[in-house]
Amino acid sequence: MVRCLHQVAPEVDPDALDPEASMRDEIDLDSIDFLAIVAAIREHTGYDVPERAYPAFDTFAGAVAHLATHLAN
Repeated sequence: MVRCLHQVAPEVDPDALDPEASMRDEIDLDSIDFLAIVAAIREHTGYDVPERAYPAFDTFAGAVAHLATHLAN
């Protein structure tokens, strides 16, 4: 997830993120940036994030939890 975030927003320091805060608000992600992160996840992992899971990706912690669950299978 860090690699994908950095690919879209290289100026963001992942260590400085509040993992429970909305990434859209905290690092000013717009909808295009969000979709770019989803595309980067697909590119790096082969996992196609379903649209119904997008709300989980509002926070860094939610995104990591979702990916951990679905990539472990």
